[in-house]
Amino acid sequence: MSRNHYSKTRTEHVTLLNGLINRYGDSYEVILQRVDQGNNFSMYTGKMSVDATFTFIKRLPRDYEDLKGVQRALKQPKINSIKNLAVTDPAIYSQPNAVVISLGKPNSSKEQIVSIEKIHNIPDFIVYKINLKRMLELVEAAEVDEKDYIINEKELFIGILIDAHHRLEGLFAAERFEFEVPVTVYLNLPRKEIYRVFININKYQEKPSNVHTLAIEQEAGVFDNEADQAVRIINLLNTDSDNPELELGMDEKSEDKPQPQWSILFDRIKVVDAKRSSKARKIYITNSTFNKLIQDNVFDVISEGLSVERKAQILNDYFIAWSQCFSIAWKDSKNHVLVKSMGFQIMMKLFPTIYSPLSNGKVPSQKDFINFIDRTLKNGEPLALGGFLVEIKWDSETFGGYSSGKGIGQIVKALKQHINTQSQVLVPVTPTAPIKP
Repeated sequence: MSRNHYSKTRTEHVTLLNGLINRYGDSYEVILQRVDQGNNFSMYTGKMSVDATFTFIKRLPRDYEDLKGVQRALKQPKINSIKNLAVTDPAIYSQPNAVVISLGKPNSSKEQIVSIEKIHNIPDFIVYKINLKRMLELVEAAEVDEKDYIINEKELFIGILIDAHHRLEGLFAAERFEFEVPVTVYLNLPRKEIYRVFININKYQEKPSNVHTLAIEQEAGVFDNEADQAVRIINLLNTDSDNPELELGMDEKSEDKPQPQWSILFDRIKVVDAKRSSKARKIYITNSTFNKLIQDNVFDVISEGLSVERKAQILNDYFIAWSQCFSIAWKDSKNHVLVKSMGFQIMMKLFPTIYSPLSNGKVPSQKDFINFIDRTLKNGEPLALGGFLVEIKWDSETFGGYSSGKGIGQIVKALKQHINTQSQVLVPVTPTAPIKP
């Protein structure tokens, strides 16, 4: 990574400094409160503006130009994601995580720039002052290379960034220069300890799963219309409901089930990371995977005018049809792939291919789905897959080796061709159910 990925030119530094001077005058003051964690470190907490962190704090990413660096090399997609969040709705955007830095104490090389003062009668508080006017003079006089980057940055910067450089780069790209971030400040932290602090922050840090993130995003109300509809459909399919629009599935209508659920996917979709009871139903698919599959394969072919409940009913009819046509594979997940994530990805990716020829101004019924699948996929004709002709029984021995994204794509492509070929010899199926808004 070249230096221009994480440094600013002298011209940019001059612009940043003049912006700070216009807002704060000749001195930038950071009020810091001591944090006592029972160690020998001088640790404080406070706040700084985004542009101030770029003006005073040196970045030290570890890359091929500096194998002794601290931060991970910058990843532009991550920066872009933070930028987009910061500009989409600035009125509600918040960034509570602290930026972690080490600031230098005044010494012979920094005494004209930095000073530290205690606040009278308020213990554990200090004011860290940066002389903006003097720093501007030094920056303007600094030697630069042919690309206008300051050659000896170490002499000018008063601190080192330990953690949060993607966050700051994203906010800077969003031009949120005056946006204030909480900072955790160490004074004069040795380089070895800087490494240790970085390890303590990041070694055991784990991103929340896609399952958990999707659920929290729904609660936060950050989805667009399609994502929100998809989540609502998932929740309807996954939970018992007395909604009158949701009729019971065919395979659930039997006298030996006095308390039937309307959905064949009841409690089959993973929506929580917590460990499930040993008596709980087997999970077929995660909410995050199912959400994307619905958005990618359902909304473009189902009428927008239908209610969310009606769309959920259509999907329920669709999956009941699969369970009826391939009952052995549906009931035996140990030896078949149909009710695993792989199988649901295949079924969902085939939804437009099956739904579209049946719709023709009406909503296909459960019976329509069953007839179509029976006559195109369950008619005994073998599937051309991977140079072989195979029976469509969804057995793991035949299909299990295609569980990767590429493999699933191969199966879907072969099945679409198979359906199209078989459809040409079929008598057109007339949908039996009128559209129910």
